[in-house]
Amino acid sequence: EFDPEDLRVGEVKFLGSFDTEPPVLGLPEVAFVGRSNIGKSSLLNSLTSSKEAVTSKTPGRTRRCNLFAVRESASKVLCM
Repeated sequence: EFDPEDLRVGEVKFLGSFDTEPPVLGLPEVAFVGRSNIGKSSLLNSLTSSKEAVTSKTPGRTRRCNLFAVRESASKVLCM
């Protein structure tokens, strides 16, 4: 089970990949939606200074909803 208090500031954690709606965690959420190969995963990696989101040159690779948790500060955890 995911506990937001376990994340360190700046840490990114992959929580899972879902065919249907991801679980409701009661945290603020940010969603990236767009065409294939537009750079959604690269944007996530850039914003979080990580390589947690997998990128590919092949369009249409991601077909599921991927959920990540990011600890932005001591008091704020976001789901992306």
